This record gives sequence, C-alpha cells and structure tokens, in this order.
Amino acid sequence: MTDYRLYCLDRHGKIQSAEWLAADADEEALDRARALDKPMVCELWDRDRFVGQVPPSDSN
Repeated sequence: MTDYRLYCLDRHGKIQSAEWLAADADEEALDRARALDKPMVCELWDRDRFVGQVPPSDSN
C-alpha cells in the first residue's frame, strides 16, 4: 500500500489543506480523492510524483 498526499488548493493555487490517502494503486487513490467531494481543486502526489488533479465537486 502506498501513502499518497492530497493537496487542496485555494483560488490562487496555494495549498489550503493536505491529507494522506492510502491506496494500492494510482487509480484507487484518485477514486478515493474524488469520493471526498472537496469544493476546491486538489492535486494527488506520490512523494515527488504528480499523480493527477481532482476537480472540485459539484455537490458543495
């Protein structure tokens, strides 16, 4: 299992919050990040490797 870091950004692109996500693979980590329904753009990282961007949820 890999520990991923999810960075959520404010409208200026600055980190507003961060949290750890554990997953077996990139796609699973991205799915878990999407399920959090964050109201801002977030970036998923595995150490210094960019995994993907998660758009803001429509439900918030």
